[in-house]
Amino acid sequence: MRADDIPQDVFYDAAEWYAILYADDCTASERHAWQQWLNSHPLHQQAWQRVEKIHTRFYSVDSPVASSVLSRQGTERRHLLKLLALMALLGGGAYSVPWETYAADYRTAKGENRRWVLAEGLTLNLNTDSALSRYDQDGKIASLRLLKGECLLESAEPYPLAFSTPQGMMSLNSPCRFDVRCDASESTLAVFQGEVLLRPTKQSQATVRVSAGQQVTFTDAVSQPPQPVEGFRQSWLDGVVLADNMRLDTLMREYARYRNGYFPLDDKAAALRISGVFPLQDDERFFSALTRTLPIIAERRFSWWITLRAR
Repeated sequence: MRADDIPQDVFYDAAEWYAILYADDCTASERHAWQQWLNSHPLHQQAWQRVEKIHTRFYSVDSPVASSVLSRQGTERRHLLKLLALMALLGGGAYSVPWETYAADYRTAKGENRRWVLAEGLTLNLNTDSALSRYDQDGKIASLRLLKGECLLESAEPYPLAFSTPQGMMSLNSPCRFDVRCDASESTLAVFQGEVLLRPTKQSQATVRVSAGQQVTFTDAVSQPPQPVEGFRQSWLDGVVLADNMRLDTLMREYARYRNGYFPLDDKAAALRISGVFPLQDDERFFSALTRTLPIIAERRFSWWITLRAR
């Protein structure tokens, strides 16, 4: 079988298992889980054969890269092993891969949200199409970095932890509950409980104290004044978006984050305001609620293309 016949997702999984198996802290349960993955589909076995060939070539020479990887420990070593495997497996197409995202420790697909218990009293919820990396020190989580998307972190007890996005650094030293969303140009921090200290990446001195009930949008150079938290910042945990006098185009941008589709609006429909609770995983219920509440028509051209027009 040619490499082109193996889906990229299978290569990503194989690279992740390679990083786990050849890490210095691989456990027996992880080896057992890898064996189950390997035996579950012939494509997994095909991809793993390529991984083994790469491993043999990689360690059969006196390579400074191999020496550098082997000298690392913990999560850093896993990250490097995963990146090396992906580069070798994907060849020339590797340059188009968002490396940090695919090497992330925690990821979700579009429309998916997941929950992990990271440590006693420390819980991570990851929203749709998101990626987050974890860095350990002395066997404990030292920092978390949201690479893209959105997460909600809950700390039930004091846990000294650094948290970052491409635009800024956050620190928490007391029990708290907060949501962070980031994209290519800006991030938004919303605090529901406790307090978080925020510093944009390019601001060495300016620290913003964000308290419960406040949210702050920031770039790598500046942060906006704190505002009251918007309700939809945590409603995604329940699989809904909470709209409070929200513009329809804003609501549709939220909805599109969870669905593969095309949802254009005309100008009159876009400016309409709406309030309510709208499901994120049910197209029929979502659009039925919109057309019952607002003077609009939903025209379905294809299963993935729905246009909203004002009546």
